[in-house]
Amino acid sequence: MRDSSTVLHIVEKESPANRDVFYLKGLNGLRAIAAIAVVVTHILFATTGKLLFLGGFSVTIFFTLSGFLITLLLMRESKGLNGRVEITQFYKRRILRIWPLYFLYMLTAIPVSQLIGKSVLLSQIPYYVFFVPNIPFLAGGYIELMNHYWSLGVEEQFYIFWPWLIKLFCKYVPLALSCFIGCFLALKTFLHHYYGFNSLPYMFTYYCRFDCMAIGGLGGYLYFKNFKGLAIIKHFFFQLLAWLVMVLVCIDRFHLARMYDHEILSCITIILIVNQAGNPKNLISLENGVLNFLGKISYGIYVIHPMVIAVTLYVLKAMAAPFITAITWPVVFAITIFLSYLSHRFFESYFLKLKYKPLFKAPVALNR
Repeated sequence: MRDSSTVLHIVEKESPANRDVFYLKGLNGLRAIAAIAVVVTHILFATTGKLLFLGGFSVTIFFTLSGFLITLLLMRESKGLNGRVEITQFYKRRILRIWPLYFLYMLTAIPVSQLIGKSVLLSQIPYYVFFVPNIPFLAGGYIELMNHYWSLGVEEQFYIFWPWLIKLFCKYVPLALSCFIGCFLALKTFLHHYYGFNSLPYMFTYYCRFDCMAIGGLGGYLYFKNFKGLAIIKHFFFQLLAWLVMVLVCIDRFHLARMYDHEILSCITIILIVNQAGNPKNLISLENGVLNFLGKISYGIYVIHPMVIAVTLYVLKAMAAPFITAITWPVVFAITIFLSYLSHRFFESYFLKLKYKPLFKAPVALNR
């Protein structure tokens, strides 16, 4: 049997430090689409008050992608290090990827909030410093320019236990992940029926979406193992189904099972990931220059755009500009993309390069 790393459709190369560096086709494109969808949702809400499900579903795509790539990295790492997962190295990589821009934006958003008349309570700040912003988000006491940080908090909380789960159950990963998903869904269902859809306990699990990241993780494990069953979802029918669902998401008409819509979308996202990364006959390729560029700076787009929206509207209203809504769209997108590029090129890249230093022995995905 051939080595799984040669079977996987992954573009690989060796870095100067002889590191295992790999890139999966199309995933930057998928990440770019999700980031743009979030920006569209927030601009629309800020200008018209209309809230789409599109933004929440886009976050689910991000969660699924994250679970897929994180688990794939951990499996490749365990294979290269005689079955060991280096937990410390994992956390170092995550810190280098998430923390610099996370804290830079926070340090900028707080004074900017004051300048444009959006109050910030000192009691709110510790929730963001210690990566639990989903708590004030659910309680309705969030910092307005940082309300989107709830999802970053969920990811950081996921990272706390996920590598340990993979390490402890490295010989039984599919069973462990399936049990985790099943238990989380059971808890979510119980809270829904016992407390109600709008209750705080249920909403906590609704926004937490650890199960969506775990679905991505299970997909990443099966992809790493070159699981033959994945050939089924490479069929034209499943690809078409996945893209039709994405169209429904984009037009805000995806509502199959209210309580489980996000889990269903995670499964659909896995179909797209597998076909983008590993199917030379995929129905729609997201591997192109524009989407790759936007995908590379998508973290910056996600983090920066709420402040750009708020400041743009503040300035336009202060100027009594005509056609504020029409002007807001191109201005916000142009400034957000420009600032995200600057952030990635001159700030984030410095920390990302540290992941390639010899002290980091584990694989690195260029999609992360």
